[in-house]
Amino acid sequence: MAGVIEAAAADPQPEAPVEAWRSWIRDLIRGACFSARRWSWVCARDRYFLKIPRVAGQLQPDLSASRAEAEGEYRLTQQLTGQLDGMVEAPLRLIDACIVKRRLQGPDLWRLAQRVGGTPEVQAALAQGLVLAARLHRLDPATVPDLPVHDYAQDPSLPAPKELHDRLRRRPRTIVVGGLEVRNFMQDVNDGQWKFFDPHETVLGAPEDDVARYILSLLMIDWGRHARCRIWTRFNYQHLLQAYEAARGTSLDQQLLAYMFQRNVARRRNEARDSTRDLPWFMHMAARAYEGLFFRQVREWGSRHDL
Repeated sequence: MAGVIEAAAADPQPEAPVEAWRSWIRDLIRGACFSARRWSWVCARDRYFLKIPRVAGQLQPDLSASRAEAEGEYRLTQQLTGQLDGMVEAPLRLIDACIVKRRLQGPDLWRLAQRVGGTPEVQAALAQGLVLAARLHRLDPATVPDLPVHDYAQDPSLPAPKELHDRLRRRPRTIVVGGLEVRNFMQDVNDGQWKFFDPHETVLGAPEDDVARYILSLLMIDWGRHARCRIWTRFNYQHLLQAYEAARGTSLDQQLLAYMFQRNVARRRNEARDSTRDLPWFMHMAARAYEGLFFRQVREWGSRHDL
């Protein structure tokens, strides 16, 4: 094992041949340098951040099985980088199913909010997430071809009620990215700009979907942290919406925003339950109690804000 780690230490230059990259990535896999997230395998090493989409559920098979997903995300991220004034971190290489990006050296927005909370600097940084969403939603969807259209009427987490079907059909479709959450923003120390680095699943949908998901990700900043069962509310909700609408040049639909908030809450609860299903019974019961208390606070917060 020591030899593997030592061999993997010499990270390749960005322009190195593909085989040199493959060899380095294989060494990192053998050295157990990748960690599992829900939707991907990730590794932060030397100058680079590496990501392999999770499809088969095991790292080595995913290096081949998830190639189509990796290619799609790689092309999409390249396009968005050029259209969003550098707010999206550009990928450097695609090696089989492994997306290689620069390893950002700067504050992580999620952890920064945890540490210093509601300072003006943090509030301004949090608003950048919705400014990015607004700029994304202003793009012509035709510039990113072949994106699937999300059918909210058949949504697996929470189908849209019938009274919203016409409203959703009339709403102009925008590019919606599943990774638009506070955890996926870091500041680049080179230029001070906040960078979005993990788009994840991308579809054509309603802009309120991204806004609701981002707001929910703020409420969940302390989710699972040292058993702290409290939502995070050290942000100004109205100011964030105003930042989005000013950057977009149009208003959000409050009824659709309320549905999207409930949809994303249902999705996150389903994911939380899936992640604890195989725990021993006593740990499973504790996790369910935590989840129930936490999301009761989310529902109460949403009710106070007409969501």
